[in-house]
Amino acid sequence: MLPDPGQLPAEPPLSEPPLSGSPSRPLLPSASRLQPGITSTEPVQGQGLGSCHALPRSLSPSKIATFKDCPLSFKFSYIDGLKEAPSIHAVKGTLVHRALERLFWELPAGQRSLERACGFAESELDAMTGDDPDLDALELDDSGLAALLRQAKALIDGYFHLEDPDTIYPAGIEMALEADVGGTRLRGIIDRLDMDGNGNLTITDYKTGRAPSSGFERARFHGVNMYALLCEEVIGIRPAKVQLLYLQQPCVLSIGPSDQAIRAMRKNISALWNAVVKACDGGGFLPRISGLCGWCGFKDLCPAHNSASPATVASTTPAAGTATRNSIPAIPGTSTGNATTAGC
Repeated sequence: MLPDPGQLPAEPPLSEPPLSGSPSRPLLPSASRLQPGITSTEPVQGQGLGSCHALPRSLSPSKIATFKDCPLSFKFSYIDGLKEAPSIHAVKGTLVHRALERLFWELPAGQRSLERACGFAESELDAMTGDDPDLDALELDDSGLAALLRQAKALIDGYFHLEDPDTIYPAGIEMALEADVGGTRLRGIIDRLDMDGNGNLTITDYKTGRAPSSGFERARFHGVNMYALLCEEVIGIRPAKVQLLYLQQPCVLSIGPSDQAIRAMRKNISALWNAVVKACDGGGFLPRISGLCGWCGFKDLCPAHNSASPATVASTTPAAGTATRNSIPAIPGTSTGNATTAGC
C-alpha cells in the first residue's frame, strides 16, 4: 500500500502544496526491492481444456500489444520462447531507462542534474558491456559504443526538456504490479509512479522511439491504461493521470483514465484472454500481415512470408489465401478520455 501522505516522516507535508522536494529514496521499491504485498506469487502454468499449447502464465501490456498486432508473433515469443535478434534501439532504450531509474532512486531533489544523469548512463554502459547479452550480441566496437552513449545522452537531454526532476516526488520506480482481473493474471512494470501534494498519482512511462502521429495517439495509451487498472487493483487508488514522455522529440502525451476507459479495459482484457485460450486449444495462431512485418524478427519462420517455414509452424498455419486473417474476436474499443499533447 502507498503510505498515507500525512504520515510521511521527515519530509515536507504533502498537504501543503506546491510540493517541490522528494525523499532520498522512493516511497515504494523498484522491481528488485519489492515489499510484501506489491506482487503475488506467480501461478502455476496452466493448460486450456484439450489444449495444443500451454497457456501463458499472465498477460502484460507488451504481450497484449503483440497478440493484437500478430497472434503468430505472440506464439513465437511467449509460447515457444523464441527471441528476436537484439536491436540497437532496444539496447539504447534499456540504457536510458536504467540511467533515469538511478537518477530518481539514488539522488534526492536538488541533485538530479543532466550531468549526473549522463554520468549514470556512462556507468551503466560500462556495467552492461560484457554482461548484457543483447548488447554483446551487437558486437559494437569502441566507436559503436561511443555512438550508442551519445545517442542515449541525447535522449536523456530530451527528458530534461520535458520536466524538472527536482520537482518530482516519486512514489515508486520500476514498480512491478500484478493482479487477477476477471480471472486473468495481469502484470506490468511502471517506469515511475509520482505523487503530488494532494496525494494524486501519476503514471509516467518513458519512450525512446518516435511519438505516434495524431491518428495513433489513442492506441499508445492502451498499455498505460492497463497500468492504471493495475494500480487501482493492487494499491486501491486510480491514478489521476498517465503520461508518455517521448524523449526523442521531445514531447508529452497525457490523459486522465476515465471510468469508461477502465471498464472498456476490463472487457478488452477478458476478450483477448479468451482469444488466447481459444488459440491454445487448437484455434491456431494466425499471422497478420501489416506494416509491422518489416520490423519482425520472425519473418523466416512465418508462413505468410516464407513458404518453407518449419513443420512446427505449419501446424498453426491457415489455409491458402487466409494468411492475412487473425484469430482475435471483436474486442471492445477503449475510450481513453481527453488526451493532451505537449510539444509533439
